[in-house]
Amino acid sequence: MILSLLLSLTLALTPSEVLQKASGLYQENRYQEAVETLSEELPAIREAKDDQLLGETLSLLASSYFRLGIFDKAIASQKECYKLDVASRDSAAISSSLNNLAAMYMATSDYKMAEKLIREAIDIEEGLDGESGALAIRYGMAADILVNRKKFEEAESFARKALSLDEAAGREEQTAIRKSQLSEALLEQGKLAEASELLKDAYAVFDRTKNKNSLTICRYQQGLIARKEGFENLAANYLREARGLSIEIGNKYLQKKITQELSSLLRTSDPTEANRYMQEYAALTDSIFKEKTAEELNDFKIKQEVKQKEQEIASKEQEVEGLKSIRLLLAIIAALLALALVLVIWIATVRKKNIRILRQALEIKEKILQIHEEETTLEVKHEKMSAVIKDLSKMAGNSTDSLTKRELQVAELCCQGLISKEIADKLGLSTRTVETHKNNIFRKLGIHTTEQLIQRMQERKESNS
Repeated sequence: MILSLLLSLTLALTPSEVLQKASGLYQENRYQEAVETLSEELPAIREAKDDQLLGETLSLLASSYFRLGIFDKAIASQKECYKLDVASRDSAAISSSLNNLAAMYMATSDYKMAEKLIREAIDIEEGLDGESGALAIRYGMAADILVNRKKFEEAESFARKALSLDEAAGREEQTAIRKSQLSEALLEQGKLAEASELLKDAYAVFDRTKNKNSLTICRYQQGLIARKEGFENLAANYLREARGLSIEIGNKYLQKKITQELSSLLRTSDPTEANRYMQEYAALTDSIFKEKTAEELNDFKIKQEVKQKEQEIASKEQEVEGLKSIRLLLAIIAALLALALVLVIWIATVRKKNIRILRQALEIKEKILQIHEEETTLEVKHEKMSAVIKDLSKMAGNSTDSLTKRELQVAELCCQGLISKEIADKLGLSTRTVETHKNNIFRKLGIHTTEQLIQRMQERKESNS
């Protein structure tokens, strides 16, 4: 009887109420439940012929899939939302959808498609009379994508445009972020002097605002520049400071990338310390793998327990209900089993990939130890170590970025327990724009839950106090 009551209550909800319920689940990081709720209601929403409601549903569904790492379905849902935006001729919404799609393709390392989409978004945004901050964000994302595409001169051009817009609007911290983005493009072109000056200015702002995440990235970039200029001791000091900051903010992904650079830098001047950093890199890789696996297994265990309880309820319901109820229960069980199977396959795929990465890290560690212990010339050791470093460079992770003023506003409201629609109403934005900001927040901070976001925001407040 309990299951029948729950089903009747769900069926009694209007499509708008279901969307609000799913938004609440998404806010609570219950992405799988949000997907299930939206997928169940999606046929009814399509029949309602309400394109605005359908667009918001598809956008939220895409964001939920994105959080689960199911990028193919996320892209498919966002593409359908994009088609609705095109049909409605809502230029701002079209730009937003293109931006979301670019972020999703960038997450899959399809930088070519990401570039195509962000260029379309920029063309649209440049024709609008909206706030310059939105255009600056588009330019900044284009710069990031083009750096990955090794189109450094064009990346520099977009970064300068973004910097100019934020400087003109007096957005100090966003200006510092743009300077950091620009310095990355300049660094890749060997324009070290200008990149160094930009980073000094940016560092001063981040230090004053206690933005430790941006401070970490800034010091890391300064270390790279010092190394290219031949100042290895200065580079090592910058990188050691960046490593300390990454540990302080608890960002293992940045710490892993920095220790890899330190190991590479010190491999000839201090092989012992280089080996210690390589061991730390391997330990971080193992720790990140275990944390992800534990989180995935815990989610799977919870879902299995839920499924088991639902099956127990279903068994009792079958004793008192008719054939129609039995068919309904069987359909629910089949859906749960299908979802469980998808989750098992996903976990197995991620685990296999992470095991491969861990094995590569351990193999590289062993190679370095063997090279260090070999009784041969320094030139031979250097040649062998260079080959190992090339393999190691392929395993380096992506750095994160800092939050914009608008993203900070969304993050603070998110921490207050507001759902996307409420945040949108409060800031005068569309729900899809809020979802875009939330996607960028989670991606930049390298987090997956609201609890982690609350912790980061609390650390920021404590640092500013």
